Amino acid sequence: PVFDSKGNTIGSQGVQLDITESREAEKKIRESEQLFSDIFYKSPVSFCITSREDGLIVDANNVFLNDLGFNRDEVIGKSIIELGIFADMSYRDKLISNLIKNGSVSMFECPFLTKAGRILYGIMSMSSILFKGKLHQLTTVVDISDRKLAEIKLIENERLLNESQRVSG
Repeated sequence: PVFDSKGNTIGSQGVQLDITESREAEKKIRESEQLFSDIFYKSPVSFCITSREDGLIVDANNVFLNDLGFNRDEVIGKSIIELGIFADMSYRDKLISNLIKNGSVSMFECPFLTKAGRILYGIMSMSSILFKGKLHQLTTVVDISDRKLAEIKLIENERLLNESQRVSG
């Protein structure tokens, strides 16, 4: 309130702050977070985020969990090595070497081991992302097991055919 010299209210005074830009920025952040969430959790591709600092998994989508046969509690806070998902550790060594050399990895074919012991063939890509203010690795894996198993079968059939031709020839 504003008073006159006798103490009578003669009006009011206030401050108005335009928060339109702030509200728009908040809306854009929410939309961006929703887009990330939709891409990460609803994608048909396996996604996993690991800390660059210690290699621990901080998040994984359902495709990652389902493909490898784990539940969320079994993977969050664990490393890929602890989970034992590399069917052949030499692939991990090549992956790390490529990551150090190039800063990212793209289209890296690798056999993985599921929790049940089944081999899953995948095409892996890794890149650095800033997540919660720290550097992390975003890993994607596309399951190519059906294609790879058909390729292995074709190679085996060709080998058997060549072998039978040598024996009969």
